[in-house]
Amino acid sequence: MVPTFRGVGLTLSSSKIQFDRYSAKGDDATVSFIDTSKVFGGWKTILPVTKNGWIRYNSVDFGKVKPKTITVKAWSAKGGTLEVRDGSVTRQVLASVKIPQGNAWRTVTVPVNAVKPGIHHLVVAAKSSPVEVDWISFK
Repeated sequence: MVPTFRGVGLTLSSSKIQFDRYSAKGDDATVSFIDTSKVFGGWKTILPVTKNGWIRYNSVDFGKVKPKTITVKAWSAKGGTLEVRDGSVTRQVLASVKIPQGNAWRTVTVPVNAVKPGIHHLVVAAKSSPVEVDWISFK
């Protein structure tokens, strides 16, 4: 695990949560420019399907209202599944998001499992095929 302190403070769950500002990550997860020819276009998180292909974002504030959906902006060349978990790669799955096959960014919205109110650390990992993530958000 590679710790860092890029994300500081609380992030509202309803905002765009940028995992490139991670709190910790497995050795196989990487962060790079979305488009290297347009470096001001932002960053993406690249999640391979490996034991150490995860990334954690700390201190997401869900407030007092349980979210009903999660929206993910991501892409996967072969199509893949992104798992969002509560705190670690072994804890409860909050959402499992199927990312369609393709070479373009897609925004996918699915129902979310029960999330308790309060502040949570979120972990994302790819299952079945690599996934690249721009952001996630809860509503």
